[in-house]
Amino acid sequence: MRQSQWSGDDAPMEPTLRRLSVLMPVYNERWTLAEITRRVFQSPISLEIELVVVDDGSTDGSWEVISALAAADCRIKPIRHKRNCGKGAAVRTAIAHMTGQVAVIQDADLEYDPADWPRLLEPILSGQADAVFGSRYLGQTRRALPFWHTLVNKAITLASNAVTNLALTDMETCYKMVRADVLQSLRLQSDTFAIEPELTCRLAQWGAEIYEVPIRYTARGYAEGKKIGPWDGVRALGALVRTALTRRRFSHHPRLNRLVHQDRAPRRQAALAEALKPHLGPRVLHLGAGIGTLSRFLVDRPQLLLVEWDPLCRRMLHRRLGHRSNVRIASRLRDAIETAVGSGPGGCGMLGTGRRHGRRLGDTMFPPAGARRTVAAGRPAQRRGRPDGSRFAPACRGLRVGTARFRPEFPDRATLAGAIGPRLGPQPAGQPSDCP
Repeated sequence: MRQSQWSGDDAPMEPTLRRLSVLMPVYNERWTLAEITRRVFQSPISLEIELVVVDDGSTDGSWEVISALAAADCRIKPIRHKRNCGKGAAVRTAIAHMTGQVAVIQDADLEYDPADWPRLLEPILSGQADAVFGSRYLGQTRRALPFWHTLVNKAITLASNAVTNLALTDMETCYKMVRADVLQSLRLQSDTFAIEPELTCRLAQWGAEIYEVPIRYTARGYAEGKKIGPWDGVRALGALVRTALTRRRFSHHPRLNRLVHQDRAPRRQAALAEALKPHLGPRVLHLGAGIGTLSRFLVDRPQLLLVEWDPLCRRMLHRRLGHRSNVRIASRLRDAIETAVGSGPGGCGMLGTGRRHGRRLGDTMFPPAGARRTVAAGRPAQRRGRPDGSRFAPACRGLRVGTARFRPEFPDRATLAGAIGPRLGPQPAGQPSDCP
């Protein structure tokens, strides 16, 4: 592979953003449905619009209006709950039926104006954000809001910021525009208005880049059909506590759960990297790099090639390390091998710390510095004991370098434990058992 491919300018393999899915929960909003639907499709955005309307057990004839609108416009996807389950349940149903690459939550009342969507969409289209919140308190002209309602909103936002370590101005906003691949990977369970703090916490636990933009807001009172009440504030605080306690299971993506949990122990990962560095050459090939939990401590190498097959993890890698000129991120092992062969003489250390198609590449590295034009052929590691009593098994039976064959030296478990243990002391509770 050409040297220019180490330039670090390779863009992540992003899905094309063609369609915006509008997730609209509806409960007894018969008289505003036609107007909000008209505003949705008149929004001045460049993407296709898909409107997923979930009737949450309405009793005022809303379903008949939704059915008539869907019959007249094929872009509307109507779904009905047999009974009222709550806004959170309706949003989760809409997420399961959406087909767009970006999603936004839109209430069926007229408090939020779809004309603000271009402002929310811009950071996502530019690749800066995974999620964008529309804030009602960022200096936009708006109708004066009720004092107590505003005070409770800001108190819940403050509690959310304390849990998530974010500095949002309006966590309870309806306008949350999120990339679909991120949104569909989150573990959401709330059935009520508590979906707002839960979604915010899950995005923060995922590591999403969250932006805020000002939006217009026309508040309505309870006489006009407003449904949120005081107990919803209590439920929101309960959702914050629950999501904080279950942060290790924030996603439907088990590997991402594990990687993010490991990423919260940077000192341990840094110590592991320091123990590995003496055995690595100037060129390092890391298979199953994940989200850069270990790779970020190897960026001092002249050439660092990270192979990660999962698109979500690979996008996080690009955000973390893709701007460095000595780092290249690939999705296939073939690209990594071609790069290792074609990038010139010198040693090549290889790290394997991931799984794909059920094949364990192994927590190991090879070969020693000084090997020339190294190509590593990985084989599944086996969880069996070695003569020295360690549980590490090499991920290949040797390295074929040109016509020669080498059996590199591997640091065993005792060596790694001896290098890391004195720095960190006892292993903290909850750490994965296969961590050295």
